[in-house]
Amino acid sequence: MSRFLTAIVAATVGGLAWGPVEAGLLYGVDGDSDQLVTVDTATGAASAVGPLGYTNVRSLAWDPFTPMLYGVDGDTDVLLAIDPTTGAGTVIGPLGFSAPSVVAGLTYDTTRNTLYGVDVMQDVLLTIDAGSGAASIIGPIGFYGPRGLAYHQPTDQLFAVDVQADALLTIDRATGRGTTVGWLGFDFTTALAFSDGALYSADRDTDELLTIDPISGQASVVGPHGFGFITALAPSRVIPEPGSPALLAVGGVTLALILGKRRRRPRIGPT
Repeated sequence: MSRFLTAIVAATVGGLAWGPVEAGLLYGVDGDSDQLVTVDTATGAASAVGPLGYTNVRSLAWDPFTPMLYGVDGDTDVLLAIDPTTGAGTVIGPLGFSAPSVVAGLTYDTTRNTLYGVDVMQDVLLTIDAGSGAASIIGPIGFYGPRGLAYHQPTDQLFAVDVQADALLTIDRATGRGTTVGWLGFDFTTALAFSDGALYSADRDTDELLTIDPISGQASVVGPHGFGFITALAPSRVIPEPGSPALLAVGGVTLALILGKRRRRPRIGPT
């Protein structure tokens, strides 16, 4: 492959999959100051990005293919696009529920290109149209305090945490039903996100970043984040697995470039 094609492929992978923040950082929302923060996964320490402009954002999701950072404001029930460099939220559209709802968990399924949410007022799993904001109910989770939502691409699994049971859950995306994985050992975990293969959460009582074993559900302390109330977490970048839409797109770009280059090759010999 020529240097030109190598550069194109590298740029395509970067644009589709990496996002604007380097590895080792999570996006988060501080519910006390209503601003976007970044959280260091090595130490737990958080740094302010900027105000969201909304006062009840309890969920975040990162779409690496757009790329786009999403949130939901629980006061106005709207889907937001959040600027990862300033923190400012912009309305995409209403969820469309007439009953009270608070989406306290959000994640982007990179295999199906689907935005999922957890509504803690109705205790249900949702799908949310990323273009319009319109939400549809999949089904009841069966727990009374679901918070956080995270998609793990290698195992094609949705995870959530339940505040009432202090447990890690798996969520059936077809029915919405939750199943207990194990007990966290912390009393008030409020957020969930996978980043670089590890599962992270935040504890409201201790104001610390946690890691969670997805097999046992047991949580461990990373360190204090330095903010009052981390209500949401999202990965700052996602590297697609083999066969994912992003890598298939890269393959398509590469093949098109190679074929185009071959077509432009001048003929050699007599005309």
